[in-house]
Amino acid sequence: MKSRSFQMLWLGQSFANLGDVLYIVAIISILYEHTGSALFLAMLPFLNTFGSFISGLFAPILLNKYRLKSLLVSSQLSKTILLLILSILINLQLINHVSIVLLFIFTIAFLDGWARPATSAMLPRLVTKDEILKANSFMAIIMDTIQLAGWAVGGILVAILNGHNVIWLTLGLVVLSPGMMLGILDETS
Repeated sequence: MKSRSFQMLWLGQSFANLGDVLYIVAIISILYEHTGSALFLAMLPFLNTFGSFISGLFAPILLNKYRLKSLLVSSQLSKTILLLILSILINLQLINHVSIVLLFIFTIAFLDGWARPATSAMLPRLVTKDEILKANSFMAIIMDTIQLAGWAVGGILVAILNGHNVIWLTLGLVVLSPGMMLGILDETS
């Protein structure tokens, strides 16, 4: 598991997953500040999950048609661009309708929906056959820890920095992800 490509994969996915959690926490804070509506806040996790679910239906087609590394890089790069646009629109207060924010959330989750299966499919290519169980366990522990701790850390960061600044912090994390993914060497794809 000392493969440089494996390290790039788990680091890139870690930055992306932490960014995903933090941006959702920041958006929840921002939307609550602007609308005070629990309905819109309930829509965030629903659309996030639904976007990933719908994308998962297309994942097998994409995984068979495109190179895994290309899918990972394009997914993370597209999410980064969308998050940048969303951040600018929110900070300049150019979004007047919550539905636009919800559309961004759905689209970002949709793009992330094929990154997870691509990561899982790439894993056996980056580690030896003897290390695959250990690598899968390591990835699961890292990703679950990020999901669990990310919400608490996100809440603390929003309380200290406010939602708008956490969005920019998130963008910084998410920018690192495609760079890490580009460092993956996968001769089999």
